[in-house]
Amino acid sequence: MGDRIWQFLLLFFGLLAMQVLLFDNIELFGFLTAYVYILFILLLPVDISPMVALPLAFTQGLVVDLFSSSLGLHATANTVLAFLRPYLLHRYLEKDNSKISVLPSIKTLGKSRMAQYVLIGVSIHHITLYLLAAATFNEMGYMLLRMLCNILFTGTLLIIALAIVTSPSNRRQRI
Repeated sequence: MGDRIWQFLLLFFGLLAMQVLLFDNIELFGFLTAYVYILFILLLPVDISPMVALPLAFTQGLVVDLFSSSLGLHATANTVLAFLRPYLLHRYLEKDNSKISVLPSIKTLGKSRMAQYVLIGVSIHHITLYLLAAATFNEMGYMLLRMLCNILFTGTLLIIALAIVTSPSNRRQRI
């Protein structure tokens, strides 16, 4: 159990550092930005208490907000994702896995279910983020296009990262 805590701390800070130092500074085609930090919330153990998951999500989002001057948008979107995550997991997990300390992964969910789980999780985060950021519906078409493109971009990036980390060439499954 102690090793798992250290792994999650490393994942928490590693994804935050990658987001703040790398991905926040890369904007492809003028509007594509990957939000990889949300992978931490998606990979938390199934049985984690909401009293732990929600503050972690809020803190992680707040740190991203501080570095990107986004006034709480990421904190809100990440907290909404953490709040809805148990309902999302309930849909994709087998009944016998829903109450034990299982990590959502390609191994436990399968490739198709894990991809769906990630894409829906990314969609929850991004819809919240972009609707709050819009503040006006004057350019609704552009906002929807940007949101959809970023959902697909971030989702694809996270699925590829998970596939690489859990590939058969890796002997043990990582978080």
